[in-house]
Amino acid sequence: MKSSASIAGHPLHPILVAFPIGLWTFAFVADLAYLFLSSNYAWKETAFFCIGGGLVGAVIAAAPGLVDYAGITGKGRLKRIAVAHLLLNVGALAIFGTSFGLRWGEQATRTASLLPVVMAGLGVLFVVAAGWYGGEMVYKYKMAVSEPDKE
Repeated sequence: MKSSASIAGHPLHPILVAFPIGLWTFAFVADLAYLFLSSNYAWKETAFFCIGGGLVGAVIAAAPGLVDYAGITGKGRLKRIAVAHLLLNVGALAIFGTSFGLRWGEQATRTASLLPVVMAGLGVLFVVAAGWYGGEMVYKYKMAVSEPDKE
């Protein structure tokens, strides 16, 4: 199935998801660095801004993902995988949004609690699971993949 949300034949969703995935993953790495390597508050600030950027990037990446989702016909296995992918990503967005909200209050007082870090770790697990399903859609069911031109 060819992607409806593409530029010059390149589907947009897989291009754009790299930003929230990378930012959210590094936010968790920064949290771990703060907890185990250095108590320098810059690590917490880095995690805060990475999560904020990841939230913006996730919303932007979701738009072409929803366009592709709307193009899935039928109610077979591909549709069920797409629903799981969508729900896991919405869950990740909610988890990181909550973590960001908790951190927002901490920024003013420069305090650091463990709950936002635990939530970031949980959010990364949701992103990994969502990525698994996204990969299955692309590699097994050829979602948003077009056949190469014959030479």
